Amino acid sequence: MTTKTVKPQRTCVGCRKRFNQDELLAVTRLKNGEVVVNENHQKAGRSVYLCKKPECLKKAHGRKGHNALKYGLKVEVPDQVFEELQKIIQK
Repeated sequence: MTTKTVKPQRTCVGCRKRFNQDELLAVTRLKNGEVVVNENHQKAGRSVYLCKKPECLKKAHGRKGHNALKYGLKVEVPDQVFEELQKIIQK
């Protein structure tokens, strides 16, 4: 008898599609309120997930106050986090 391991599924805040958690980038709000890019999913805190597609980053950053990362993390997301995400996606 073999057991099948199920990988956690998460939704991209940009395109709203579901993926395995390890295929997405995590942006995490730590307990101290700091917002970080959590590439290896090792840090604990409230997280939102994002595809590695430039168009998803644009949608998540939003316009006119419709910022999916800010909404999901319930805190203002610094520009440095968006810059770091952009560098990772461009690799």
